[in-house]
Amino acid sequence: ERDGPLDPRAADAGTLVFGDDVAATDKVACRLMGFDPAAIPLVRESFRTMRWPVATRDADDDIECVLDGAAVVDRELEPVLGRPFQPPAGWRDHLRRRRGGR
Repeated sequence: ERDGPLDPRAADAGTLVFGDDVAATDKVACRLMGFDPAAIPLVRESFRTMRWPVATRDADDDIECVLDGAAVVDRELEPVLGRPFQPPAGWRDHLRRRRGGR
């Protein structure tokens, strides 16, 4: 949370995220942190550049997950802290503009 990876503040989310597709795993992590994956260029664009032997997903595709033993898709996930994580300072204005805020 905040200015990671060099000066982060720990957030006890009690959550482990892993997967075999880096782009999909990052998209799920964004959702769990309360961020819109489409607002973060590194995550959004990774679906175009991360082509494992065969491209199987697009940025708009639902990512299937298992949460507490139940199958869900990423767009159904809520922030694990009950609130969005605090983004790095450099992301704040970008995320605000993406949401249509000031």
